[in-house]
Amino acid sequence: MRVNPRFINAGAIFVIAFSTGYVMQNADALAARFGGNDKPDQVRLDTTAQVEADIAAPLAELSEEEPLVPVEPAVAALGRPATQAYASRLAELLPEPEPEPEPAPLCEASLTAKAKPSAMLALEITAPCEAGKRVEIRHEALVFAETLDSSGKLQIQMPVLREAAHVTAQFSDGQVLATSAVIPDLAEFERIGLQWQGETGVELHAFEFGAARGHPGHIHAGNPRSPRRAELLGAGFMVKLGSAQDGPQAEIYSFPAADAQYEGMVRMSVELAVSEANCGREIQAQALRAATDGEIEPMDLSLSVPACDSVGEFLVLNNLLRDMSIAAN
Repeated sequence: MRVNPRFINAGAIFVIAFSTGYVMQNADALAARFGGNDKPDQVRLDTTAQVEADIAAPLAELSEEEPLVPVEPAVAALGRPATQAYASRLAELLPEPEPEPEPAPLCEASLTAKAKPSAMLALEITAPCEAGKRVEIRHEALVFAETLDSSGKLQIQMPVLREAAHVTAQFSDGQVLATSAVIPDLAEFERIGLQWQGETGVELHAFEFGAARGHPGHIHAGNPRSPRRAELLGAGFMVKLGSAQDGPQAEIYSFPAADAQYEGMVRMSVELAVSEANCGREIQAQALRAATDGEIEPMDLSLSVPACDSVGEFLVLNNLLRDMSIAAN
C-alpha cells in the first residue's frame, strides 16, 4: 500500500522535533546510563547528532522521489448508447400510460335572435350536449322542429308574426331556452302560414296577380324566392320551417303589402299530394294569418285524403284560405 508522502513528511518533522527536545532535556541521564562517559556534554552532542542523522536519512530518500501530484477520483462516465439502452429497457418495464380522457363538452346552451330585413328573425342555438338532437321552436301559435348539427349548433332565419317577437326553443330533455327581438318592419308585410305534423303531403301555394301554375309569380316550396325579392321587387317569398319529417313543420308566405307596386290579388291555395303515407287518412293542419294591423288569425283545417288507389294524384283546395287583396302604394 502506498503511503501519501505528505503524511510521511509531517510525521518525520514531528519525530525530529520530539526527539531533539527529549535528548536535550535528558542528555546527562542518557550519558550516565549508556556510556559511562565522564563528559556528559560530549555524550549529549554525539547523541543528538546521531538521532538527527538517523531521522534525516529517510527524508533524503523521500526528497529524491518524483513530485507528488494530487490524484483525481475516478468517475465512471455513462456513454450515450448505454443511456439510451437503459431508457429503452426502463420503458419496456414500465406500464404504458393510459390515454387521457377527452374533456367533456361544456353543456351551457344559448339562444340568440337578431332582426333582419323583410321582417325576418335570425336565430342561433348553441347546445354542445344536444348535438344531433331535435329542438322544437315556438313563436306565438307557430311551431316547428329542427335538428342541431354534430357540434350542437343551429342557424336559421324565420318570418315572425308579432313585432315584439318572443321565441322559445325546447329540447327533448325538457330544457327550454328563450329570447326576444323587436321586428320594426313587420307592419309592412302580410303573412299567411300553414303548419302540420309529420308526413302529410300538404303544401302552401301563392299565385301573385293572376300568375299561372309554374310561372315566376307562382310561389311555393319548389319556387320559394327569397326575402331579398321583397326588398328589390316588392314581391312575395316563402319560407319552409321544420327539418324533422315526423315533427311539426310549416310554410309561411310573405308579401310586402305596404310597398306594393301593383294592385290586385294574391290567390292562396292548399295542395296535397296523395301518397302511401297519407292516403285514406284525415289530415289535420292549421292556417295562420298575420295582417298589417298586428292581428294573428289561426284557423284549424281538416283534410280528407282520397283512398290509396289515388296515390300520385294532387288535391287542390282553393277555398280553404282567404286571398290577399293588395293595394298599390
